[in-house]
Amino acid sequence: MMGGPLYPPGTGRQVKVMKDYRKSRENASASPERMIVKGEAIRDWEQAQQAFGESEARYRKLYEQARKEEQLYRSLIHSSADAIVIYDMEGRARYVSPSFSEVFGWSLEELEGRQIPFLPGFEKDRTMAIITDLIENGTPCRGFETRRFTKDGRLLDMSISASRYDDHQGKPAGMLVMLRDISERKRLEAQLRKAQKMEAIGTLAGGVAHDFNNILQVISGYVEILLLNKGKEDPDSEKLGAVARSVDKASDLVRQLLTFSREVESELGMVDLNQEVKQVSGMLERAIPKMVHIELALNPDLEAVSGDPVQIQQIMMNLAVNARDAMPEGGTLSFRTEKVFLDDRYCRIHLGVTPGEYALLTISDTGQGMDEEVMEHLFEPFFTTKDTGGGTGLGLATVYGIVENHGGYITCDSRPGAGTTFKIYLPLFKQASMGETGRRDRNLQRGGETILVVEDEPHIRELGEELLQEFGYKVLTSPDGKSALDLYAGKARDIDLVILDLIMPGMGGRRCLEEIIKINPEAKVLIASGHQPMGSTEGILAAAKGFVTKPYKLKQMLGKVREVLDGDDAGPA
Repeated sequence: MMGGPLYPPGTGRQVKVMKDYRKSRENASASPERMIVKGEAIRDWEQAQQAFGESEARYRKLYEQARKEEQLYRSLIHSSADAIVIYDMEGRARYVSPSFSEVFGWSLEELEGRQIPFLPGFEKDRTMAIITDLIENGTPCRGFETRRFTKDGRLLDMSISASRYDDHQGKPAGMLVMLRDISERKRLEAQLRKAQKMEAIGTLAGGVAHDFNNILQVISGYVEILLLNKGKEDPDSEKLGAVARSVDKASDLVRQLLTFSREVESELGMVDLNQEVKQVSGMLERAIPKMVHIELALNPDLEAVSGDPVQIQQIMMNLAVNARDAMPEGGTLSFRTEKVFLDDRYCRIHLGVTPGEYALLTISDTGQGMDEEVMEHLFEPFFTTKDTGGGTGLGLATVYGIVENHGGYITCDSRPGAGTTFKIYLPLFKQASMGETGRRDRNLQRGGETILVVEDEPHIRELGEELLQEFGYKVLTSPDGKSALDLYAGKARDIDLVILDLIMPGMGGRRCLEEIIKINPEAKVLIASGHQPMGSTEGILAAAKGFVTKPYKLKQMLGKVREVLDGDDAGPA
């Protein structure tokens, strides 16, 4: 508020009246004329007093109104969720709101009359251009997205709105700036972009893996057929064996791609996570250099998780190998387990997570760490920082796919020179474990039944036909779902088994299976595909009697065929 007396001094007329009044009192023996003047002076004085009182009341009312408006404006600024700063024309802070202090850490006492030291150098040019336009032209700023430092050095994403305000004479007096913390929104946007990118890469990887599987199936199948007719002493046997081993390695790569793209279904059961950690650490003690020290900090009361023990071990081995490579001079590799609860707030800022109880497996190393650019591509397939030939770039992609398949969540924190920490959240086991289906090792059994092979790839179709005929089966073939249905409708009683691919042009395998079941609810169908789709045990795919993954081995396919024909529980293979 303004300084000085609350009420204005008396006017010249009031001063004259008061002087006349005092003079009339001093002259008690004045003449009648003087008495008349005295009376007029008294009346003037009374009128002046009345006017003065009215003026005083008016000024008091204005003063009280100004105080109430000031309190209202101050209350509004204090209660704002956005941080508010009032600057003078030189950019010195005159006021900061409580929200500003809460977000940035500085108090009004620390900043009043000073420029706030929170502008990063890389944002200076953009910010100064906006401020100059605001001060010189009065152009308001709305939704300017930038970054600002906090008192403790953190860098926050902010959305800024600013306007120029004038003094009581209408002259520019300063700037009113509102800052909104959008760091959480930015994190979610980044997570969404990454999730969409990973989904797109996964779709691409799954498609590539499917096509590559078909190629490998042809190579593998014909190699096995050739080996059937050659003895161990045959000079070609060793060469064909080398081809077969190369196919196996290629199949492993394809399987990792399919795991990343979530097109391989995990066989989940009750898993003791602590026990799996102990087993892996035992293997690592013998496999990694002795200058790498392994530490375990396992919660003895940790409940079982819902998982596939082989894949959980694969997670730990892949991360341990990366940690070893990050510590060429030695260091510490740590495994820690604990039970955590992820609440709604955590799940809001981490896409893909549902609230609930989880087992947290933390794997950390004291190695070289990674910069932001590497972290941005960390889980992408074929991305690697190793030298040519030093890795496939599928290790972390596989870890990502396994965790996703388990309904879990994985995070990574790393900085150059500060090591790396992975946190893997796995859902706790909530129901009785399903018993594993026994699998019998069968010899290459012959048969005489009629089998319909539905496959769009001509080389695989020919391979299947030759393989099955070699072992006594009668074979019908079809290149797509539509022609297979026409054939099956006319010969359903004569066809004992249908071997069906899932991914085909036109009518796909799902639709074809559905129509076959409509024709014959008791039909025996064996699905042969490059990937086992998620949810294959539910819906129409549950009607299939078995599943075999491409590229399959000769023994594996013939064994599945006999299991389905003999009425056994074939299950996936």
